[in-house]
Amino acid sequence: MIVRKVLLDGYSSPARPQGRRPTCLAFALSDLNRPEAPADLSPEFLYRAAAILSPAWVPGGGVTFDAMQEASRAGQPEEVAFPYCIEEPSHPISPLPSGLKHYGQVLQRVSADPTDIACLITAGQPIGLGVRVTREFFKPEGGVIPFSDQVMAGLLHAVVAIGVGHEEGSSAPWFYVRNSWGPQWGVDGHAWVSGAYVSAHAECAFGVENGKADR
Repeated sequence: MIVRKVLLDGYSSPARPQGRRPTCLAFALSDLNRPEAPADLSPEFLYRAAAILSPAWVPGGGVTFDAMQEASRAGQPEEVAFPYCIEEPSHPISPLPSGLKHYGQVLQRVSADPTDIACLITAGQPIGLGVRVTREFFKPEGGVIPFSDQVMAGLLHAVVAIGVGHEEGSSAPWFYVRNSWGPQWGVDGHAWVSGAYVSAHAECAFGVENGKADR
């Protein structure tokens, strides 16, 4: 059983689904910025902005961390102003609308050490994780992702850690993560993952610059 120590405010709604599109990083950044915004933010706008900044982008190809970081400098509007689409945009992507109020901070890398991540979350900062995916990751058991050292080739996925806990009798950190596979995954789209999983399978960790911004 995982004993909850910290659970950040601002994430009471069920997690939104990305569908079959390669937009998990845009969803993760939208969730990182959500506590300082008045409503859910638009991953669609952010993804398209990063794709426009990527000369080699093709539908279904996803975007790089660097492109998303550059796109994040302009922020993103609310979801209702630029809703998510089921299908990928066609190439070339149409220019994005102007005149929308934007929110959010710049994407930045942070330490992927579980102890450092736990400290950041305890201090009130949600942290994104770029993790290699195991088969167990797809079906959390009782809201917990069992550890496995067997990752699935070529699968790198972004989630957001919004809570910290530990097993009874142990001080090793566990993280409560918010996914972008919809509410049917885990508990309304959330599950616990161990620090051991993060140590073994996290390719990177990331956050946003501190402080509120709207444009």
